Amino acid sequence: TLSLHDALPIYLAAFGFSGFPGIPNTILGPFAVFDTRMYLKQSVFDWSAISKARAGTENRKSAQDSYQDSRDVVVTVVASLYLEALAARSRIAAAEAELKTAQALADQAASFKQAGVVPAIEVLRSEVELRARRQRLIFYQNEFEKQKLALARAVGIPLAQRFRLTDTVAYSPLPAMSAEEVMERAYRGRRDYRSAVDALHAVEYSKKAAEGERLPSVALNADYGDLGQRIGKSHQTYSTSVSLEIP
Repeated sequence: TLSLHDALPIYLAAFGFSGFPGIPNTILGPFAVFDTRMYLKQSVFDWSAISKARAGTENRKSAQDSYQDSRDVVVTVVASLYLEALAARSRIAAAEAELKTAQALADQAASFKQAGVVPAIEVLRSEVELRARRQRLIFYQNEFEKQKLALARAVGIPLAQRFRLTDTVAYSPLPAMSAEEVMERAYRGRRDYRSAVDALHAVEYSKKAAEGERLPSVALNADYGDLGQRIGKSHQTYSTSVSLEIP
């Protein structure tokens, strides 16, 4: 702070001083005062402030875990849609194989009918099966295109843009894990659970901060400056103190 006081009088009688030898008047001044000063106030011990700082740290950790959980949810959704699209493509491959088999059986039935080995009803039955397999293939192809559209929406690809799935996922059985192992892994790795735990810790510290307001606090106060009649004709002054505040 910088203070400049010009024509500043002091009334001594207001402070209980009067009758000083050589000072006939009880009013001194007016005179000019120049004062520039730096102040420092440092908390030495404040349990409420300490608890509030810890609560803020836990809130920050909770927010970070919540942000990471949102990213994990996006990754899980996109990966699930990709796997569903791969499964739909695999159904198309299976349906194409079944169609080829039905076509071969229909051709065989037609050849047997021409040879007089089977009746015409067998040819009709094989043709019905062939058309059913063909309809199933068309259904799976449409489902595959729907899965690709859902994947494109999730990723942000324009719906009119054509793309194909290049990565395949081979089947691998899940590792055998007990219920206790699954729960322990979830508690350790799930971001939503960790975010909730951090939020709970933040509330606990906030409660301690409220309770800590009843406790005394200690602070260090200091100032250092330059005091005089004017700039260049002054002297360095300072003061220090320790304060104890009891609610």
